[in-house]
Amino acid sequence: MKMFEFTSMSKKKRELYECMWGSPEFDFPVEKTLYRDSATPNSYTFSKTSADDKDVCRDGLAEIFKIANNDLFGQKFKQSIGGSGQELKRIATVHSSALCSLLFFYNVSKENPYTMEIEGEDYIFTYSCFEYQNKVIENRNPSNMDVVLVGIHKNTGKPVVFFVESKFSEYYERTGNQLEISVEYLSNKYSEAIYRSNCMGDMGLHIVEQPGNINFILMSDEICYVEGIKQMISHYVGVRNFCDVSVKKDEIIADAVSDGARILLGEILFTKGIGQLPIGNGKKALDSYQEKYRILAKKMNNQLGIDGMDNQITVLSDILSYSQFQNSSCIKEEQIKRFYFEMGKDSCRKV
Repeated sequence: MKMFEFTSMSKKKRELYECMWGSPEFDFPVEKTLYRDSATPNSYTFSKTSADDKDVCRDGLAEIFKIANNDLFGQKFKQSIGGSGQELKRIATVHSSALCSLLFFYNVSKENPYTMEIEGEDYIFTYSCFEYQNKVIENRNPSNMDVVLVGIHKNTGKPVVFFVESKFSEYYERTGNQLEISVEYLSNKYSEAIYRSNCMGDMGLHIVEQPGNINFILMSDEICYVEGIKQMISHYVGVRNFCDVSVKKDEIIADAVSDGARILLGEILFTKGIGQLPIGNGKKALDSYQEKYRILAKKMNNQLGIDGMDNQITVLSDILSYSQFQNSSCIKEEQIKRFYFEMGKDSCRKV
């Protein structure tokens, strides 16, 4: 069994891999990721998968995680690699965010309903869709929602559609203090109200416009996950546009909306272990991002109220965690739980 070569990794990647998979009991088949035919020291991929052959990749992952429902997994895997990025090339990497969301949510069905507590309310979800695209800015890349869940409110029976942005380790790994963003976001009818609001300053973020440049710079007073804030604003715009158009790209989602579904927009992070890792400003990764997310969500919900849309759309006021599934019977495969919750070094398994 090949093991990770922690000593050859960069400091940040080593802290991530040791925290998640540093147990001497680790027994999953992995090998160094190939990039331009060379093995990289900072990334590992599951053995017997492929970055080019979707069938080999799907079957390899299904075997490793002892997938309970292969037919459904195949359908959802196809969706997961069908976005506007290059998901097939990355989904079999050990730290893949797309893989994490696929493994945890592929098996949502009428036969295996997921009960989730969200904002103090219980919901029962019976359908999942991956890489659902919403238009954001005309003639630009769409918003790729990692997961869309469809179900009902447990007590009222009213339909709900939940747009979920999923993160594994990005909020720890991909931190910085600035990001270039298209100036079109500053004139879009939905994103302008967010970017031009006081909530940017409340998050410690500032807009720097560059005359004659097609991009502006979103600057942060401290190291943080700036990209995540930008992405949530794009998803917000995408959901607003989703409500504006009558044609939906998925019949089950369309039927739920036609039935008056409540629309939720939120974010779920893998927080066990990773959330406690420090980022450049000394803060813990989860604390840093959660602080900004809460401010952003409050502004979005206030704007929905101003626009008279708060009776249809709600942005979750706080981040959800994958830890809610650690002991959940919704996840049928113990291999999934072992890989994500039991293979870290001792200090990380406790948080």
